[in-house]
Amino acid sequence: MPSPKLTLCRAGDGSRYVSASGQGRVNWVPYTVANDYNRSLAEVYGGRDGLATHAPGAANIPHRPAAEVPGAGYYVQVADPCHQASPAEACGFLSEQLKGVDVRLRQDRKDGNAQSERAGLLDQLRGCD
Repeated sequence: MPSPKLTLCRAGDGSRYVSASGQGRVNWVPYTVANDYNRSLAEVYGGRDGLATHAPGAANIPHRPAAEVPGAGYYVQVADPCHQASPAEACGFLSEQLKGVDVRLRQDRKDGNAQSERAGLLDQLRGCD
């Protein structure tokens, strides 16, 4: 069986996901964030443990009133960056996903969504060495 072909994207919180269309999800972000020296939203917000991932009030998020920052009231669309994964990267991603599904199934063996998701992941993993 051939190795899996996946388009992997990186969300603003640093997590990765598969895009069936090859395009990343589009988000509306403040212009001043999108114009932050060509960095991804994940880099701007600090990745998985960054400012964007904390519950409200759990992080000391610096801010300024919009009147003090030119362009602060403007929002632009930014698509998550995506790329065609190498066979090794695709297999690694699928293996990580399978581990997560297995954890869900250990918590609830009757989770029908997790069972079908596991079957699909195992099918895709057949092309991995």
